[in-house]
Amino acid sequence: MYRLLLLILFVTSTFYSLAQIGGRYVYSFLDLNYSARNSALNMPAVPVYDKDIFNGLSNPSLINPKMNNFLGFTATNYLADVAYGSAVFSRTVKEKYYGLAGVRYINFGKFTLADEYGNKNGEFHAGDFALNLAAATLLTEKLSTGASINFIYSSYESYRSSGLAIDYGLTYFDTSRSLTVGLLVRNLGFQLFSYTGENAEPLPLDVQIGFSKKPEHNPLRFIVVAHHLNIPDFAYPNPAKKNYDLNGNVIASKVPLSEKIFRHFDVGGELVLSENFHIRFGYSHQARKELQVSTRPALAGYSWGFGLRISKFHISYGNTIYHLAGGSNTFSLTANLSEFTRKKGK
Repeated sequence: MYRLLLLILFVTSTFYSLAQIGGRYVYSFLDLNYSARNSALNMPAVPVYDKDIFNGLSNPSLINPKMNNFLGFTATNYLADVAYGSAVFSRTVKEKYYGLAGVRYINFGKFTLADEYGNKNGEFHAGDFALNLAAATLLTEKLSTGASINFIYSSYESYRSSGLAIDYGLTYFDTSRSLTVGLLVRNLGFQLFSYTGENAEPLPLDVQIGFSKKPEHNPLRFIVVAHHLNIPDFAYPNPAKKNYDLNGNVIASKVPLSEKIFRHFDVGGELVLSENFHIRFGYSHQARKELQVSTRPALAGYSWGFGLRISKFHISYGNTIYHLAGGSNTFSLTANLSEFTRKKGK
């Protein structure tokens, strides 16, 4: 366990960077929550080693034999009639080797094409798509590693772009103690072709460390994720809050160190009432600080949802609250195909 923690610290230190992330990267759709569980916990990747197939889509080292022959679909009603979703399938290749294939997409809808004078020249669509191929294996009885490659295609009117992104994960899990600790490097890649044919733009690299623990005889699983560790200075001064010197001149405001630290953390919990019914909730400090209205912060940054099993289907719902205008609603459906083909009496 100590060797694993040392390895995590070493790897994250190699990705040290001082840049901020807002508006600097392409393919930001990769950072969305592509399952109802992710949405309910407000975490793009959930560090829990179980049979949730969508965990394997976000972190390849979480792919495991419990996911064998599982198929899952997700649909999200996002903001301003934008919709996105995913589909994923997992299969055990052979002992200690597991595979997964999935797709992620976002559809921005239909737009009116007009010139600079307001003359309408038709309509166009905009959207992004990523094909995910992943594999995982067990290094030891309690240590799993996995990697995935994402083939990305993006289209905005006459502008096209494509790229490749690699995700790498390393997970320590102890099912007897309901403990999971993991390292995840997401979106490590590059553009193959840029939108304008000029210089390629960077992808939204994200280095994460995740932890989950469900104490014995306690129905609540605690989950903590430290994200964007490759960008230590993750905050920025609020331009609405101005400071003045003794002469009345505006001076740059500073973000406290504690604020810079807390913006890296997402926290959540799962109330495991039974194997077939979970209640989930989460909080993202970064989302709350960036999206709240200062006069009425309301519940920006908070999220909630649930998961239940009905017959052979696992149904989940997640609601992520972004601001006063609302948030997103995500529905996921998963099933083990083996249960539909299993013969009676076996």
